[in-house]
Amino acid sequence: MPHRTTNIAGLSPILLTHLHPLALLTSYFLQFPSLVASPPSTLFSSVFPLTMIQVAYAVLCLDNAALPHGHSTSTTEKKSKSGSLRPKKADSASSGGIAGHILPISLSLLLTTTLFTSLITILLFLFGAPFTTHHSHTILTATHISLLIAFPLIYVHKLDSQKWSEILSFTLPLDEVFAATVGGMIGSWCGAVPIPLDWDEPWQKWPCTILTGAYLGYVVGKFMGMYVVKGKKLVF
Repeated sequence: MPHRTTNIAGLSPILLTHLHPLALLTSYFLQFPSLVASPPSTLFSSVFPLTMIQVAYAVLCLDNAALPHGHSTSTTEKKSKSGSLRPKKADSASSGGIAGHILPISLSLLLTTTLFTSLITILLFLFGAPFTTHHSHTILTATHISLLIAFPLIYVHKLDSQKWSEILSFTLPLDEVFAATVGGMIGSWCGAVPIPLDWDEPWQKWPCTILTGAYLGYVVGKFMGMYVVKGKKLVF
């Protein structure tokens, strides 16, 4: 059987996985002035576009993605030379078209917006987010970060306990999905650096720099995972 080079939309996953970061950054920076002016309303209104971008990325690029060292979600798969991930044979979800993706997407979004948003909100508080004020800012920021770094992981690895043990211990071999997650986490942490600096710039307020760091770190991590550190493990 010939290798499948298109997805359910008839498009190349290799092309789309490279357009994905462009869509993310374009969407974010177009609404950045509004984010600085009114963080809560902008964060709320941009959750849906971000969700649609991530869902499209998951369905069109990550469906049945072949992960390194045998971590795969289909029976027969092939890695493309460019670092993008393509299945050789579609599974039942792919063969079912859009309808076959509704359940996994819905469950992944549910876990992302409940469990992981709660966890990231707690982490933001622990790392210095305002505890008595700006609650909507923090929760919506956690939602954005969860959709960025957690949703693709959940969609690819589902509830595989072994893989999540490796993810949480940072021993999972890096690929475009896991490296993007690590990059988003590092970017969020680095984004806190400008906040206490005495520059008196409007974009320094919470959570503009945190979210900017998350988006930039996610994109850098994704490309690192595709071309630089693919198959390697984090070394502490």
